[in-house]
Amino acid sequence: MPFNIEPSTNISVKLATRGRPAMALERMKSCIETADDPSGIEFLVAVDDDDQETIDYVNNTMVPYFEEVDVDFKCFVQPRLGYARLNEYDNQLAGESQGQWLLTWNDDARMESKGWDTEVLSHNGNLQFLECKTIMDILMQYFQSFHVTGLYFLVPAVLFLILMHG
Repeated sequence: MPFNIEPSTNISVKLATRGRPAMALERMKSCIETADDPSGIEFLVAVDDDDQETIDYVNNTMVPYFEEVDVDFKCFVQPRLGYARLNEYDNQLAGESQGQWLLTWNDDARMESKGWDTEVLSHNGNLQFLECKTIMDILMQYFQSFHVTGLYFLVPAVLFLILMHG
């Protein structure tokens, strides 16, 4: 899997969605509306090739919205992998990302923390491994609307490179 070793944007938000395109867009809008600098964020979305409703919504609604707000957006239509292989969607999107930071997001999560992108970027250059308790504390502190049934990973892109390619 190729990976960009020289990021050209700050944060890549990765999201796989199926059958809930309007909800997915609203959740991405919540990230944009609470960011200090939305121009430093890119959105990468994975959609199943048999989900025509979502594909049409992406083309007719999402693409024009992202063009209007001038935020980078890429959609990848691919064979259906299913929920059990969600990690494969995420890894594929990470491989396509241009960000220094990779945020795994969900179509039912909502960002409510104002300036979340600035907080993320304040940790540039601090590559470290954290205990699970520490990671959960950080998530609870900075992502106030933490959805307890999901995990949202935020890692430096270089960590993905190290883990995937040694």
